[in-house]
Amino acid sequence: MKNKKTVFLIIVLLMVCFIGSAHSAGFKMFDLKTKSEITLGELSSTLDGNENIVLGEYHYTLPIQDGEGIIIRSIVKNLGLQGAFTVGWEFLNYVEQSHISLAFDQFARGDILGDDLMIAFFGKGSDVEMNRPYLKVMEAIRDLDGELIGTNALRSVKKQIIDDGLDSIAPELVPPQIEIGGANYRERFLATMHGHVPPEKVEPYFIAQSYTDSVMAYQVGQLSSNNLSFLVVGAFHTDYRDGVIKQFARYSSNETITIKIVSSAQFGPSELEALLNPHPKYGPVADYLFVVD
Repeated sequence: MKNKKTVFLIIVLLMVCFIGSAHSAGFKMFDLKTKSEITLGELSSTLDGNENIVLGEYHYTLPIQDGEGIIIRSIVKNLGLQGAFTVGWEFLNYVEQSHISLAFDQFARGDILGDDLMIAFFGKGSDVEMNRPYLKVMEAIRDLDGELIGTNALRSVKKQIIDDGLDSIAPELVPPQIEIGGANYRERFLATMHGHVPPEKVEPYFIAQSYTDSVMAYQVGQLSSNNLSFLVVGAFHTDYRDGVIKQFARYSSNETITIKIVSSAQFGPSELEALLNPHPKYGPVADYLFVVD
């Protein structure tokens, strides 16, 4: 057992040391069931094009968003599904889908540039610069003739849930069969929020978090025109196949696959080893781990 662990740690160290400097080439991918390195081609060979592929990310980090573009391009091309896939983005609201589609169509035709697309989505200001890394994802969707959809609820709705409860919002804003997250998800959420909000507000925030998970999973099913769908979303929503992943089971008959994307610049060897091993209580952090330089 000790020798096996030593070999495994050496693999992690080599992974950190030898990942290439170019973003488009600097990645490695691991199957967390087998703890073995695999290629995107090997992953694609296990798919049939009827999947929800959830990309659990850390926001506003160019190598990570670059990696998301690589994943989308590889899987779509390997499956031959150019023009027949959808990407949902957590940062866009489903009620604004008409505006999203119009702006993205202009970008896809070349009528507007990437910064113009970000302005169309977020308005002028710092949000354009902050969200610029996501152009890597937008370009992948454009180049492969994919569909972009918004999946999130308006902040005003989530604020109302926090202030006045889930029952206070209009019934048509609540996905059918909604269920608040379970004990493990709540435990991790409470630990993350500790000290950031007053204690009496933690549970209302958790209800809003669970509502968001439900809305995103439901809207992928409602708005996607294709059988292959990707969702770009913060990793907390996807870790340990909890949050939005459990909600997908309520709204989709397609298999849901999770890929957690991390940067080796943000995780040391011991932290990467921890991600590659199942958590003693929560289990594997995802189905696959994608590590970028």
